[in-house]
Amino acid sequence: MKKYGITKTRLIEEALQHHLLALRDIPSDLVVPARLVLTAASMKRVAARLASDEPPMHALRDLMSDAAE
Repeated sequence: MKKYGITKTRLIEEALQHHLLALRDIPSDLVVPARLVLTAASMKRVAARLASDEPPMHALRDLMSDAAE
């Protein structure tokens, strides 16, 4: 990052400041946690689904196609 005139430390500091300001300004019921906690059984099901050759569910395809528009 140095070649653009900003250090990596400064970039991270600014990103954190913006994040904290956003958390302060946005109502807490609208903030979605960035962490997903799974049980061991749930993680096994997720891993199996990711490893399978099954196509995505229709609802997921619809959701993702709406996001792209």
